[in-house]
Amino acid sequence: MKRFAVIMGASGAIGEAIANQLASDGWSLYLHWNSTPVNGLAEELSRNFTKQEFIAVQADFTRTDGAERLAT
Repeated sequence: MKRFAVIMGASGAIGEAIANQLASDGWSLYLHWNSTPVNGLAEELSRNFTKQEFIAVQADFTRTDGAERLAT
């Protein structure tokens, strides 16, 4: 069974470092971003860790539908 985690703010340096650490520990990740896309990070992680999933999710929490966008 895959383990999933959500990295809030994966587009920043700290979020990227956390994503790399969790990926190396075997986690599949939802990579949250607001204004800076993380598609490159998701692609890089997918190349390096082929048994997991890495999904970039854009959600702006200043909008009323922000949490719903992250959840779907």
